[in-house]
Amino acid sequence: MFRPRAFAVLRLITKSNCCGRSIESDPIERGFVASLSRPGGSITGLFLDMPEITGKWLELLKTAAPRLSHAAALWDSTTGRAQVRAIEAGARGLALQVQIFPVEGRDTFAGVLEAVRAARPGGLVVLSSPFLLQQRQRLAHFAGENRLPAISMFREFAEEGMLMAYGPNYIDMTRRGALAIDRILKGAKPGDVPRSTTTSGIVVPVCRAAWTPGGPSP
Repeated sequence: MFRPRAFAVLRLITKSNCCGRSIESDPIERGFVASLSRPGGSITGLFLDMPEITGKWLELLKTAAPRLSHAAALWDSTTGRAQVRAIEAGARGLALQVQIFPVEGRDTFAGVLEAVRAARPGGLVVLSSPFLLQQRQRLAHFAGENRLPAISMFREFAEEGMLMAYGPNYIDMTRRGALAIDRILKGAKPGDVPRSTTTSGIVVPVCRAAWTPGGPSP
């Protein structure tokens, strides 16, 4: 799994075949591929970003905390704005206010969390990002300390103590990635292997049963 910035560098420096996996950014918008059916160049792989599920994250938070009216969303600014646009659209559909907090790296992360605390949201959404995934223990502690129902794409967040996770079935996506690699090893050009963006394989929420609205995560 590459951060989009790393994926862009790889695309510039390699002329050999590459099959990668980039979660958070639109591969066409970022210029990684020409199209999904015919990527072109030397790169193909899995595009795991599914912005349509961001609305589902808000629905699940609203179910857990029915009085929710204001949510904060942590966004890794290196990942592109596809997820931001999607969650803002989802919030409008639910008549929720969502406040985006850009995260630019480790050095500013503590300040971002303090800004979230000061905003006093009723819920927290952690948008997809390898960096934010690395910070899951800290984020779970932050959510519990501030009594915030929180959700993300990755089940690891729920395992650390957040309320729930809702995201892709990685077993299915790994299988599909292996099929793409198999085609390349058998002689197919990466640019001729369709880049996957399926919305299938969504897993059920991983919920923290002991969590209660207004109380800390376990």
